[in-house]
Amino acid sequence: GGAAGSLVDGIADIYVPGVREAAPTPIPDADPKTTAFLKEVLASTAKGEAKPEWLTTEFQAFMFPDRIKQGPQMMGRLGELTAFELMEETTRDDMRVRIYRATFGTTPLRVQFTLSADGKISGLGISPVSISSQSAEIDRQSSGGAPKSGLTSSRIRRNSCPQRSSR
Repeated sequence: GGAAGSLVDGIADIYVPGVREAAPTPIPDADPKTTAFLKEVLASTAKGEAKPEWLTTEFQAFMFPDRIKQGPQMMGRLGELTAFELMEETTRDDMRVRIYRATFGTTPLRVQFTLSADGKISGLGISPVSISSQSAEIDRQSSGGAPKSGLTSSRIRRNSCPQRSSR
């Protein structure tokens, strides 16, 4: 939980001085309305609740009735949603992808939403955030090979249904 993460972060700061100060920072949010909507969706999902109309038909079939019930075990047990910060925004295959650092209690998570053209959620990925993933990002930034900003990991875990390709 949060205590183990704090210990790891503290140790990382000893071996990589300044890693906390150099950690990725949120980017400016040009669409706060979408951020407010996605924050509501995430807070509801953490309680095991969500409105089907928030999701595309395909993603509804993937999430309901069983997967939505995993929210309290995955996020809700960590505490209330205390922070929700936009870290990256891109477009892939005509879909908007918004990546946030969401903090439940004291535990930060990387949350990736994929949005269809009509603003409905077509994909959701949730994974841990740690100093080690942040320091890898800092290394890429210092070498000049970094994406514009945000948290990244070597492997993006997507908890979504297969999407049709536009190729």
